[in-house]
Amino acid sequence: MQKTTPFLMFKGRAKEAVKRYQKCFADCQIKHIDYFGNKPKNMAGCVKYAEICINGQDLILIDSPVEHAFGFTPAISFMVDFERPDKLKKAYHQLSADGEVMMPLNAYDFAEQYAWFNDSYGVSWQFRYKPK
Repeated sequence: MQKTTPFLMFKGRAKEAVKRYQKCFADCQIKHIDYFGNKPKNMAGCVKYAEICINGQDLILIDSPVEHAFGFTPAISFMVDFERPDKLKKAYHQLSADGEVMMPLNAYDFAEQYAWFNDSYGVSWQFRYKPK
């Protein structure tokens, strides 16, 4: 069976991102995580490969041992639907801190509560309140 899994390449902050995502999302589990050892020297303790699951969505995260001139872009984002506005507000404040807010948490024509932002790692998120 084929499966499509988002793959996120960080610049030395994947471990920090995993911890933050665990705090932000009640349903966030680490399925597997490996760290770099002493080689390469600049990567000691960084994430070599991690599989996590947020609200049923699997993600793969790594820290790249190769320096890149690119990072994340808001052209691709994670849409998270919340059944309770208080949970959305809490997660928004936790994850948007030190990030870049494109659309602040507010009521819009298309959603009762919605926000679009990049977290402090550059990963783009869209949060919306979507009652059952």
